[in-house]
Amino acid sequence: FSSPTPAAQKKQRPAKTGSGKAKPQGLKKVFSVAGKVMTALVLVLVLMMILLVVNSRRNRESPSIFGYQYYVVYTGSMKGTNPDSFDAGSLIFVKKIDPAQVKVGDIITFDRANEDAKLTTHRVIKINKNAQGKLSFITKGDANAGPDDAPVTQDIVRGVVAGSVPKIGKFILFAQTKAGMVYFVYVPAGAIVLYEVYIFSNDWFARKKAKGKPGGDGSD
Repeated sequence: FSSPTPAAQKKQRPAKTGSGKAKPQGLKKVFSVAGKVMTALVLVLVLMMILLVVNSRRNRESPSIFGYQYYVVYTGSMKGTNPDSFDAGSLIFVKKIDPAQVKVGDIITFDRANEDAKLTTHRVIKINKNAQGKLSFITKGDANAGPDDAPVTQDIVRGVVAGSVPKIGKFILFAQTKAGMVYFVYVPAGAIVLYEVYIFSNDWFARKKAKGKPGGDGSD
């Protein structure tokens, strides 16, 4: 008997997914997965940036993330030599705490709404308790020569600083500007849209080309 000629042999078509899209093979599959991962990461970063920008504008109403609130430091009053000191431009993370658990040496964030335009974050150097058992805290900035003018009552304490990241606050402040919004929000968001359009159009042309070939009826 004679074997079928190569021309008569049925060409093997690429495997297809349930949606009818050809499954990428080899490096194409790797690039496809990597592209999806990068798209997801960029989308998460864009959403986080929008959250940071929007909420850092409302310093008094910072949202709680995993039990911590974040604030941008605007002044250098906490610049010092202590391991937990921080300078202007830092991003601090504040954890809500029972004022009774505050200790001397802790850095607290408090809100004198009728005096200060923004929240204040200073170190506790002394704790007082009145006859009714109400606490008040004497605070001082690490860079300041003396303590703050007025004690901090327990009812205006927002929480204790749990950590800080230097300079990232400057990045957030820049992101609030028009140029920052373009670079860190609009450009990444536009890149995601363009990437998805590219993937869709590339897949559409590939399926159209496959259907135009002999035996390419688009079904299995």
